[in-house]
Amino acid sequence: MGKDLNGKELGTGISQRPDGIYMARAQCCGKPICIYGRNYQKLKKELEEKKKLARENNGRIPEQYTLSEWFEIWFTTYKEPTVSEQSVGPMRSKVKVFLDRIGDKKLADISSIDIQQIINATMIETEYARKSINEASNRLKACFDSAVNNGLVQRNPFVDVIISTSKSTVEDPPEQIRFLDQEQIAEFLNQIVDSWWYECFYIMIYTGMRIGEVGGLKWSDIDYENKCIHINRGLLCYYKKGEKVIKLGPPKTSNSYRTIPFIGNVETMFRRQKEKLEAYKKRYKGPIDLPDDMQDLVFLTQKASPVTRYPAEHALTDITKAIDINRAYNAAKAGKEFVPFVKLHPHALRHTFCSLCYESGVDAKACQTLMGHANISTTMNIYTHLSGKRIRTETQKVDQLIKAEPVKGKGKNYQKSNVI
Repeated sequence: MGKDLNGKELGTGISQRPDGIYMARAQCCGKPICIYGRNYQKLKKELEEKKKLARENNGRIPEQYTLSEWFEIWFTTYKEPTVSEQSVGPMRSKVKVFLDRIGDKKLADISSIDIQQIINATMIETEYARKSINEASNRLKACFDSAVNNGLVQRNPFVDVIISTSKSTVEDPPEQIRFLDQEQIAEFLNQIVDSWWYECFYIMIYTGMRIGEVGGLKWSDIDYENKCIHINRGLLCYYKKGEKVIKLGPPKTSNSYRTIPFIGNVETMFRRQKEKLEAYKKRYKGPIDLPDDMQDLVFLTQKASPVTRYPAEHALTDITKAIDINRAYNAAKAGKEFVPFVKLHPHALRHTFCSLCYESGVDAKACQTLMGHANISTTMNIYTHLSGKRIRTETQKVDQLIKAEPVKGKGKNYQKSNVI
């Protein structure tokens, strides 16, 4: 038991140095605690608080947490329960730019300068877009806010950081809205008319469904009597702790629950898909190993697995390559310049349906309902993009007309008229 300078007993592990500073030393759960202060009562209270916190954290003293360790505790406690499972991986990956550099540093040792240097170097050297840096910074700022609230650090080092807006940093690339026009739709469908994916991609083009909604469709969702499709779920595909997870879940948002009427030959495509799938199951070698809730899926891959984004992307890449080969051959044969086909991903087929709505004069609000957009701004963003493309196309027609007109005048021999 220590004593103060007057010989008064202070308690176990507490003493007073000749310069008047009080010192407290203790062991809690096998971990050392050492604190200093000029006020004895405050020091004693702080010592008890640190002991309590150490016991609650299995002997872990606040100052000993590294950024990576505390981020894991914060994320699994506060963030992960509030987001969908498929969002967990991308949210974690956002902060790797910081954790890879200072993840091993203790929370209390991280300063605003450390953070600022990482931001400056990352934006210039690794060409991270400003939006990506902002998202990572905001996530770790929330993490440090929680550390402050839990008494792990005194101050949040992210408070003073600045995300540069100078021209030396990488600008966020403009969002590319890809879709097929009428001629491209015909070329695309003609290329895949005999392929496994024909019915699936046709239905995506003429319904605007997301790939997860297509993958989650069951035959009970196809309403032949009322000639419509009921969107009640989605197929989720993500990685959790390095393992691939595929399961049925709710659609993306509450607005995603919707009914889409049959358009064009969509009903015929569903009937063809039913026949194709039944014939496929009869000749498939080996059991089709699917969970009970996936036995009634409308679409499967040729490997008898659910249709997720990844096999659809691979199929679209192969289709695009095949179209480009045909285009290159025809261009060379005709002595014309080769123009590659649109680079496709599943969402481009969804955008194609939105473009068809725009070209047909469908009201933006009605299109929002059909697409299942949570906000009208998403629909309007696509409509605005399409409007801009139409203006450019129409302007090119005028430009070609003007260029076709003979240029009048005498060129450099032209004499200026005296008539004003």
